[in-house]
Amino acid sequence: MRSETMNAIERVKCALNLEKPDRVPIWPDVTTAAAAALTDKRIWEVAHQGFDAQQDLELEFFDEYGGWDAVNPALSAEVFTLGGNKVIKPTEESPEIQFVEGEYTKYEDYEIISEIGWFGFVADHLIYRA
Repeated sequence: MRSETMNAIERVKCALNLEKPDRVPIWPDVTTAAAAALTDKRIWEVAHQGFDAQQDLELEFFDEYGGWDAVNPALSAEVFTLGGNKVIKPTEESPEIQFVEGEYTKYEDYEIISEIGWFGFVADHLIYRA
């Protein structure tokens, strides 16, 4: 078994910047709704408390089930809106975030993403489409 030469933060940053990490980072893509279900919370109640409450929920989930290289930021309606998505917040009748469909990235964007990475693309291009 190979020894690890990076810590979790270095590994994730390396992979997100399209560089080669010492191993594939483990970072499950768990929605805030799934974290709520697994920690016996009601997502619609947490969602209406705001982003900080949702992030606290993600950290609670990580503490209970974690052991991987990174924890998701709270995938809240606010976060998706900042990424250029139009969404409807969860309610008791509809406990998942509802996306209003639309085109946010284009085929031509993939060349830009491959050149400057996802973070650069969001900061320089996608955020202005919101």
